[in-house]
Parts: sequence; structure tokens; C-alpha cells
Amino acid sequence: MTLSFYLAIPLMAILAILQATILPRFPAFGIVPQLWLLVTLSWAMLHGIREGLLWALLAGIFIDLFSAAPMGTTSLALMAAVAVIVFIQRHFPASRILMPALLGALGTLVFWFLYLLLLRIIIPLIINNLGYLGISSLSDNVRVPDLLGEISAGYSLGGPILTYIVISSLVQGVLILPVFWGFQALEKALSPRRVEV
Repeated sequence: MTLSFYLAIPLMAILAILQATILPRFPAFGIVPQLWLLVTLSWAMLHGIREGLLWALLAGIFIDLFSAAPMGTTSLALMAAVAVIVFIQRHFPASRILMPALLGALGTLVFWFLYLLLLRIIIPLIINNLGYLGISSLSDNVRVPDLLGEISAGYSLGGPILTYIVISSLVQGVLILPVFWGFQALEKALSPRRVEV
């Protein structure tokens, strides 16, 4: 296990708790900041694909513990977003402002589209196989909850969902900058200094 793993566990646990309790009370432009997403994308940009995927896995597990989404959905979408931004980052020159902002916005876009796609695939499986929910048999007059039916009916990428994804990406693209710079400053402060004799 690396030091990164031991740092990621408590940090992601704290961020998941904040995401579930405090952050929804402080939206930015109608969007609840996804700090766990910003932290994961920033760490991946600074430390590469291997550590980025590890942080994405841990972040997804902790976020799914506090959400109604099936376990693993957030991890899969976040790991894909990390892979995309690290791949793109390797092919463009380093920048302290432009690249982190663009990659933060792109990573958020990729995450939300894949997350919704995974929900679109998984929720109908859950509804059609109620054994997954711990329900072995239903009488003829019992119906699957309407909410699950509406979720499984699909997502229209027009209207409020697309608007939310675009605004969320723009907000996250701006909010990632202080997180990215903070990690850079922390890394610089903690790294051993070179001494020449």
C-alpha cells in the first residue's frame, strides 16, 4: 500500500460526509460543489493514472455509501473520467490555470454522462430483478415504486438535466483551481529540498 492510499481513505470519508450533510446547504450558482470529484481529478492530474484511479475507486465507494445509487456506479464513472483527463493531459503542455480548469470541466462532463448512462443501464435491471432488492415475491396488486419506474424510463439530455451538467461542469472547472493549487503547494512544501555540496 502506498502513502497515497492511506491519505485517500480518511480524506474521501470526510468529503463524502460533507457532501451528504453540509455542502447541499451552500450551492454555487444552483450547483452543489462536488469536492470529492475536484480532489480526485486534481490528484490524478498531479500524480498520474495509477494514483488517480485508486483515489477514484475510494471516492466512489464512499459517495455510494451515502447515496441511493447502486454500489460501484460512482466509482466506475469517476475512474473513466480520471482516465480520460490523464490521457488528455499527457498530450498538452502543462499549465497552472488553463489546463486544470479545462480538465476539471471535462472530467465533470465525462463523469456525469457516464454516471447517468450507468444508472440508465443498471436501474432497469434492478426493477426487473427484484431479488436484487431483497424481494423474493410480489403479489399481483403490488407495484414497483413509481419513482424507480420514472428513473428507469430514461434520461432526456434536453432541458434540466443537460443544463445541470453544463453548469456543473463550468462551476467545477473554476472550483478545481484552488484545490489543484492547494495540492501543488502542499506537495512543494512537503517535498525534500535538494541541497548541493
